[in-house]
Amino acid sequence: MRGMTLWIFAFLGVLWGFPLQAQKKFDHTVTGFPLRGAHDRIECQDCHKQTPDVLAKGPAAFNWVGLKKECYPCHKDYHGYGKEISAKQGPLQKCDTCHNEIKWKDSLKFDHNTQTVFPITGKHKENKCFECHRPKTVQQTFKGEQGHKVLGKDFDVRRYAFPDLPKKSCASCHITPHTQSFHQKFKNVSCDKCHTTEGWKIMSLQGQIQGDRTFHDKTRFPLTGKHKVTNCKQCHMKEGKETFKFPNAERDFCVNCHASVHKKQFDEKFFNMSCAKCHSTTNFTQRTAFEHDITNFKIDGKHAKIEKNCEKCHVPTKDKLPTKPPKPAHKFDFDESKDEKYCTNCHTSVHKDQFHSEFQKKSCATCHNTAGFAKLSEFDHDITRFKLTGRHAEIGKQCSECHKPSDITLPTKPPRKGGKFMFEGANRGFCEECHVNEHKDMFHSKFYNKPCAVCHTTDKFTKLKEFDHEETDFELKGKHKQVKCAECHKNTDEKFRTPPKNFKGKYLFPEIPKRNCQTCHKDVHKGANGPLCTKCHNESGWKNASEYHKDFLLTGVHLQLDCKECHVNERILKGSSQECSQCHHEDDPHQGQLMPCQDCHTQNFWQHTKFDHNLTRFPLRGAHRVTECRACHNQGVYQGQPTDCRGCHAQDAARVVAPNHSAPNYFQCEQCHTVYQFPGAVIR
Repeated sequence: MRGMTLWIFAFLGVLWGFPLQAQKKFDHTVTGFPLRGAHDRIECQDCHKQTPDVLAKGPAAFNWVGLKKECYPCHKDYHGYGKEISAKQGPLQKCDTCHNEIKWKDSLKFDHNTQTVFPITGKHKENKCFECHRPKTVQQTFKGEQGHKVLGKDFDVRRYAFPDLPKKSCASCHITPHTQSFHQKFKNVSCDKCHTTEGWKIMSLQGQIQGDRTFHDKTRFPLTGKHKVTNCKQCHMKEGKETFKFPNAERDFCVNCHASVHKKQFDEKFFNMSCAKCHSTTNFTQRTAFEHDITNFKIDGKHAKIEKNCEKCHVPTKDKLPTKPPKPAHKFDFDESKDEKYCTNCHTSVHKDQFHSEFQKKSCATCHNTAGFAKLSEFDHDITRFKLTGRHAEIGKQCSECHKPSDITLPTKPPRKGGKFMFEGANRGFCEECHVNEHKDMFHSKFYNKPCAVCHTTDKFTKLKEFDHEETDFELKGKHKQVKCAECHKNTDEKFRTPPKNFKGKYLFPEIPKRNCQTCHKDVHKGANGPLCTKCHNESGWKNASEYHKDFLLTGVHLQLDCKECHVNERILKGSSQECSQCHHEDDPHQGQLMPCQDCHTQNFWQHTKFDHNLTRFPLRGAHRVTECRACHNQGVYQGQPTDCRGCHAQDAARVVAPNHSAPNYFQCEQCHTVYQFPGAVIR
């Protein structure tokens, strides 16, 4: 090598002395850099540039050494590679990787698909290099086609190395238009699962996603059945615009592409359900197993045998579905107004003339069940007007004991006699529909027409309820409440016709209005006090006549008198005045001038009065207190008497000698005397 270098310098030294024309004949190959193509057509000074001073000295002074073989010492870095190094190509400033001296632009030998880690396909082929390799001073990523243009100038240092390309892929250059929630859901799904380089749109030229479509399983709508091979545009192209967000998730999105033909056929609840409740994506006409329990009619019993044969109940109607071609619309909307369990939509009731209208409106399921029409359910008799209690409950399941065959023929196949279910006598408790009423001649019509349950119970017919005697004309009071029924209602000679054929009791007492108590009780007075015992006696006891003389309490002398003393000839004094003068006006010594007798006198001691003279205008004091009433009221006058002393004592004053009381100024007795004593007077 050292010998070769010395030889080159010796040769160049000779060359420096040659004229320029001689230099043209120089074999540049010996320098290790053969001149080819455009290099062979340029002047030596175009590469071996000299300063003006050197040019002035001539070729002998020129410097012909020191140039490198690489292009960039002479040529500018048009591509802006800078110092970037390719993983496959090494330093990118090696121009001969792509170019040659023959045709710099036309004979490129660069293949992006093999010489880089990013093959150029589809729309990327149409891009200019600088559209993707942008200057390092600008943002690499862009959003939308409007940002897809050449930026910067020639020779600007550009970005050629994309270390995050394997990780970010499309996102290295393209800004995603999707939301953050979208990326969270499709975190590990690459852009090429939906997009292709043939175009940014989701579909390829054939309208199909390139490659595996299982990514759709991560959406709310996994592709199954015929959806797997459906052209993407059929769902995602709406009115010329691509759509990827769909409403109606609660209906499994079906109605976004498929128009429901069942609007008039289904109830709103089911019309708004997902089509997938009945249809599948494999074959639309082949229905899936429907979960009938979500309806108001659960399939059980014998109905389960026809569960797959839907047309047994959902029969074709005259209406047509708007399909192509139109198909008969089957019946799915059933009337529950006549039967809450929908029975009458398929079954005809045979009980029209057999049941009361109230029960004709009830569902068949009240009695029947789906296990078998002849197998009756346990009927709740409490919903009728006749509840089963006591002994009736014991025959509850033996319905025919009461519901015996009637004259009604049921329109069954074959026809059969229907039991009796409508009974008369609701106002009397229905008892006489099965039982004979033997009380017709025993009771008053008022009680005969009452329900048996007023007295009897269903536990035991002979065990009677406590009867409310107040409903009769004879209310039980006092000691009558303690008397046993049989003591008044004694047995007659007539017997009941039904076992145990006991004697009938007496319950009709027509003689009570006339005989009163004597209907049962003997009159110890033998009619002396009249027929009405209640005038004196009451039910609390014969001797406790609480009502007796309640308006005029008998005490003292009155209590010892015989009734006839006052009630002469059964004289009735009820409502009369309680004044003593009613009977004693002839005995009144006061001649009616004073207040009522009872204000002073009592029935116990007539002479001992309770009159208080202190309440009058003349209170009694001193000697007046022990003076007999008649001493003052000797004329039977009690009102208007004088209250001064001279009114009673004028004669006494006239009898006094000394001093002479007839003289003037001796009329005011109280100036000298008191009511307690009259001392000092000399009486004639």
